Amino acid sequence: MHTTNNSWSMKKIILCILLLSLSIAQAQEVSLRTYTAKLTAQNADPARNFLDLKSRKTFDLIGASYEPERIDMFVLFGRNTRVNLMLPSSNRIASFGEHFKVNIQEGWDVQNRGVLVNVGNAKETKDKFSACRTLSDLTSWYTEAEQNVKKIENYQHRKNGPIDNLIRLEKGDVILFRSEDRNFYAIGLVQRTEESHQGKVVITWKIPRSF
Repeated sequence: MHTTNNSWSMKKIILCILLLSLSIAQAQEVSLRTYTAKLTAQNADPARNFLDLKSRKTFDLIGASYEPERIDMFVLFGRNTRVNLMLPSSNRIASFGEHFKVNIQEGWDVQNRGVLVNVGNAKETKDKFSACRTLSDLTSWYTEAEQNVKKIENYQHRKNGPIDNLIRLEKGDVILFRSEDRNFYAIGLVQRTEESHQGKVVITWKIPRSF
């Protein structure tokens, strides 16, 4: 009888392990949803340059300041740095003037952190973006990109990362993003840029459907 009970207990343990492994595998196979976001520069009318990737909504500075915990990134145009994709935690915000320094760097009680990696706009990179369909595809690519981005042709740290403020975004660039504070990954393909203080950036994003 004792042997039978031990055998049954072992079977239950094995079953639990199998179910746990299956759950982990299913979680990694979460599919990605695709949507396109238009972010306008700081002097555009209207200026909608702040993005909540999870809800797929854009905000102006006033709207973003009411709910800074929702803001993952925003766009600012600089004379030398051109199109900037910046995270709220970036210490370079102050370089865009007192207005942004006071309102974001000093005014927000939550400044979400994360990492941006620009892997460039080569054809094979854009093809890989098209083929990226699951969360496991996305997390694997992010890990690889963060480790190997310095090997890409014409690598520049501030343009390619890993960093919290990418500069000189161009059409076709593929951007990988990991949010540290909101705990998710995303990948974007830059569809269009207009380089001016009244310009805009159009990015097609892929994010997990599990949100």
